[in-house]
Amino acid sequence: MNESATVRIVETEKGFEIIRNGKPFYIKGAGGKPYLKELSEAGGNTLRLYDTTNTAKILDEAQKYNIAVILDIWLPKYQNNYNFYKDKEYVKTMKEAVKKFVNQHKNHPALLMWNLGNELVYPLTLGENEFIKIFNDMIEQIHEDDPNHPVSTTVAGASRGQTLSIHLNSPQLDLVGYNIFKNLKEIERNQRQLSMVTNVMPYYITEWSVAGPWETENTKWSRLLELTSKEKAEVCKRKYETYIKLDEESLGSVAFYWGDKNEGTPTWFNIFDEEGRKNNVYFALKEVWTGMEIEEDAPNISQLLLNERKDTDLQLHSPNDTLKAVLKMENPVINYTFKWEILKEGLSFGISSKLEPESFILDTISKDKMLSISFRAPTEEGTYRLMAYVYDDHQNFATANIPFFVLKKD
Repeated sequence: MNESATVRIVETEKGFEIIRNGKPFYIKGAGGKPYLKELSEAGGNTLRLYDTTNTAKILDEAQKYNIAVILDIWLPKYQNNYNFYKDKEYVKTMKEAVKKFVNQHKNHPALLMWNLGNELVYPLTLGENEFIKIFNDMIEQIHEDDPNHPVSTTVAGASRGQTLSIHLNSPQLDLVGYNIFKNLKEIERNQRQLSMVTNVMPYYITEWSVAGPWETENTKWSRLLELTSKEKAEVCKRKYETYIKLDEESLGSVAFYWGDKNEGTPTWFNIFDEEGRKNNVYFALKEVWTGMEIEEDAPNISQLLLNERKDTDLQLHSPNDTLKAVLKMENPVINYTFKWEILKEGLSFGISSKLEPESFILDTISKDKMLSISFRAPTEEGTYRLMAYVYDDHQNFATANIPFFVLKKD
């Protein structure tokens, strides 16, 4: 890139480095919603923004908190069975939209880079096809319209086929991003093997967290087993300290998900809830980003039991059975409040719906001490998930859940 560019990537003795406004810049980022004040207070310096509906307003606020922004540019995934990139009118409209978006925001001082497409399923081929040609056209178009900011794209996991094809067919990219969750060490293997074939691009980790719901342990009846929010915090802290922090070749990382979203369960990747409250993962990230020990934390749930059994035990119950759930907590305090929900889980990944509150028969324990509840199992057969939420009076929360199955007796 041009040496006068606002943001550029330079090669060093150890690998590569981002130079932003003339100074080295290492990404300590999060991807998701624009909780920018909280990101700054946690020691983060970058937001990856997926939803660009209010981009101008978010960029202005990011500048206020000294947060750099990676702007995602959505593109349809490449598919053999229905290839959007063969539709000339669609492609023309898409290119015009990308050009307009880039020109609208290219001069904003909060902009760090453009991310062109998320997990596009880049095809492994030795020659161009419709997708690769159009993708490369858009990279060059962005570079022409904005020579001051790098352009990246992301791959799911550390796919050797996709990253090799990107290196061979789209060398116009300035860097590549890895969305990787369970095993970050796959990146090192991938980069090493790529270096045997070609000159490797700079890279960064564009999504990371606990193992995703598609790659984790399930119950014996194929229901997801989710960690408590405190367990997730411990996993994230360990991953950062034992891999991300030690990886001198990476340009940084982006934690996932800075907000709330339903993926697998309503709480799997969440660092915030729908009200903007923070869970234990937030404080773990604050520790690793700042390098300081943080005393503040969200409530600490160590375990959720249902009828004195763990989530890995067989949870098979009859309709209308009386069930008792108990939260095990470290140092619970009197000002905690609790919320319990039952979700009916669908047959496919990530589908669930809340049951009405009258599904519960609560103990006579007052709400502020509701470490346990009793309720009747739903009358309809199927798979359910009991969700537990604990809140303190400092806008923090913790979560745990346990799946159970309701089956009528013959």
